[in-house]
Amino acid sequence: MKLRDYIIRRLILLIPVLIGVSLITFGLTRLVRSMLYGLQPTDPATLILAALLLLVIAIAAGYGPARRASRIDPIQALRHE
Repeated sequence: MKLRDYIIRRLILLIPVLIGVSLITFGLTRLVRSMLYGLQPTDPATLILAALLLLVIAIAAGYGPARRASRIDPIQALRHE
């Protein structure tokens, strides 16, 4: 794998996924508070587990498209449009 491909995949996949996971995990604590029994939504173990689960699902869903997008030369993509 080329370094350029790795960097592009990282930009395409990881940065938006991490932002989205953190917003979802911390943003929905008030909504989830009424649905939990015996747990606090700000419990560190619960937050970490939820964030890791969302992170794994998002990376699994986005890896294929990110890999295809990283193989396209940006100059050729701009010229095509």
